[in-house]
Amino acid sequence: MIQCNKCNVQYIGETKRHLSDRFGEHRRAIEKAIAKQPIDNPTAVSDHFTLPAHSMDNIELIPLELITSNRDAIRKAREAFLISKGKTLEPFGLNRRDEIRSIYFLFLYISVLVQVQIFLFFYFFQISSS
Repeated sequence: MIQCNKCNVQYIGETKRHLSDRFGEHRRAIEKAIAKQPIDNPTAVSDHFTLPAHSMDNIELIPLELITSNRDAIRKAREAFLISKGKTLEPFGLNRRDEIRSIYFLFLYISVLVQVQIFLFFYFFQISSS
């Protein structure tokens, strides 16, 4: 989680890479924006920390959990849960709805797959029991 210590808003994100690498990307985007250099993909984090009266001194990284699974879907589902639980969607936090929308659809897809697997399990269980 990235927190602004000036206005106490948070951003929750996930990465499969090293946390220091991803946090470094956020910091470099902020530094580029402060220097008035073009940013390839401005983020909610870079937009926030370049607001007036904000600086790099206001940013704090708070690791929440380490997920050891290599499956993207598990990280994405956990991210969506933490965003919801932490209430970090705009306007209360820095997460944007367009970020959460793709996570939501991924979560729906996983839910359908799980339901299909359960159905198939019981279907084949009934056939083998007969």
